[in-house]
Amino acid sequence: MPWRYSVSIVAAYCIVVFTASFTAPAIAQSSAGALLDQALTGKHRTEASRLRDQYRHPKETLLFFGLEPGMSVVEIWPGGGWYTEIIGPVLRDRGKYYLAHYALEDPKLAGWQREVREKQQVKIADQAAVYGKPAFTSFGPPEHVTIAPAGSADLVLTFRNVHNWSSRNSDLAAFKAFYSALKPGGILGVVEHRAKPGTTLERMVKSGYMTEAHVITLAEQADFKLLEKTEINANPLDTTDHPDGVWTLLPMLRGWLDKDKYRAIGESDRMTLKFRKPEYAAMPVTPLYAALLGLMFIALSLRTIRLRRRYRVAIGDGRNALLQRAMRVNANFAEYVPLTVMLIYFVELHDGPRLHVHLLGITLVCGRLLHAWGVSQAQENFRYRTAGIMLTFGVMLTACLLVLLYQLE
Repeated sequence: MPWRYSVSIVAAYCIVVFTASFTAPAIAQSSAGALLDQALTGKHRTEASRLRDQYRHPKETLLFFGLEPGMSVVEIWPGGGWYTEIIGPVLRDRGKYYLAHYALEDPKLAGWQREVREKQQVKIADQAAVYGKPAFTSFGPPEHVTIAPAGSADLVLTFRNVHNWSSRNSDLAAFKAFYSALKPGGILGVVEHRAKPGTTLERMVKSGYMTEAHVITLAEQADFKLLEKTEINANPLDTTDHPDGVWTLLPMLRGWLDKDKYRAIGESDRMTLKFRKPEYAAMPVTPLYAALLGLMFIALSLRTIRLRRRYRVAIGDGRNALLQRAMRVNANFAEYVPLTVMLIYFVELHDGPRLHVHLLGITLVCGRLLHAWGVSQAQENFRYRTAGIMLTFGVMLTACLLVLLYQLE
């Protein structure tokens, strides 16, 4: 096998695996963006709903969270359905949409909450052409927390709700419910009114503004990992110290105050946080390939021992051609495989897609089999050796690039 051809194989392998990390999400986002544009301009939205777009930036927010048309998505406490009017049409044809609404089973549920849910159920049923058939589930932590089948959701979204759960000491139970519903690698998107750093919990509950540190701590206690944050929904005009807390501002405008003053501020300053349920929440992938390669190394070592005993060579190779080849296979394996397996593990540790980890592992196993077979033959066909080492190099290089990419993110 010519060297230039071998290099081409490695280059092609690296390009396929490496670029797959970027092209698929970009295509999906383009499709989601077009559907979001259609939903935002749809006739099913009222003028009052459209006016809030300037404060809530729904398209930018949902694209930041990674919404795609074929996803399984859970929206927590959708209320009257402001975001539902936007998300529903995007998921209608290809996705699965769970509306985790107020728990009607809860005897303590307020009358207005029961009315809000019932109205939205009627609205969704009457406009199936717009929303499709979302599934309503009940959410009222800590008792009612089954928002979707366990491990089924790609994306869980909550908008301006954390303060409600913190006021009832059920916030951690809420985040644990989100974790349970998500697939390994699934995303939790949180938008919440943002308090100044250092604000006490008592003040947060009273004002409706939460600190970023409080929300991040809750998520991390539920085993989420913070991926990114953005200032899409920041509002520098909001001082957060209003007489009636966040409810002083739009859309509530609560209290006998100068409403024009508070209209000029707009809606609240908000954090926008993106968390991930780690991939390793499922059974890790790398140990499978480490075990297979370990068994292969044991088999190669036993073969070398057997040849040493047959030809009575304790040290060195005794100038025996078969033993020389067996020793070279063993040595090459020991030189490359441990570091390569470690690199694959680092890809998985950074929550790299499981498909990529499997692809790297399968390729490494195949490469080592080809190399061992080729070098072990008395009349060697160099194509097997070359293909084996090129596949090994390809896995090493791809894993190195992916780990560097994750470290630089």
